[in-house]
Amino acid sequence: MYRVAASRLAARSTAVVSQRRLLATAPPQNNPDRKAAAVAYGGNTALLVGGVTLLAAIGYYMTRKDEKPPSSEDIKQQARELRDATKAKSDTEVQQAKSRVQEEVDRARATKDSAIDRTKTAAHDIKLSAEQRAAATRDTIIGTAEDAKREAEREAERAKAAGSGWFAWGKDKAEETKDDTAKSVARQAENTRVAAEKRA
Repeated sequence: MYRVAASRLAARSTAVVSQRRLLATAPPQNNPDRKAAAVAYGGNTALLVGGVTLLAAIGYYMTRKDEKPPSSEDIKQQARELRDATKAKSDTEVQQAKSRVQEEVDRARATKDSAIDRTKTAAHDIKLSAEQRAAATRDTIIGTAEDAKREAEREAERAKAAGSGWFAWGKDKAEETKDDTAKSVARQAENTRVAAEKRA
């Protein structure tokens, strides 16, 4: 009696599976969403393996002659155990897939953060270099302006010394030269200051 019931059960489940397969449409061959879902959730492989194992267990128990046939409660208990084992394996595979995805996300974030840090460092170095060059140029221009001012003062002193020996004409000429030289130096200093401000 049990052998007949189990064989009918196996025949019905096979017929249902076959009928479902006939009614189902063929999946598209290049569907990335389906492939991603299959990888993330382990596909139907675990369920198929579980079903085949269940059928094999039922067949094994039905063909044994030396022991009494299993009761329906035993078969249900074995089916539950098999289902739980399959579910645990599927859950493990899902967790592994999630951890692999998280590792890839973390690696991508680390790469992005590293690139941002390198960019910030390079920008800071460029800014610092530009500030140093501007300061050096400003110092050079200020030094040149001070040298020109000292030279103008020396020229004024020479003109003054040379003009003191002359009569009134020489004195006026010295004052005029001194004024021209001072104006020239002032113009050069102003031009130098403006150039330094532009470069800074």
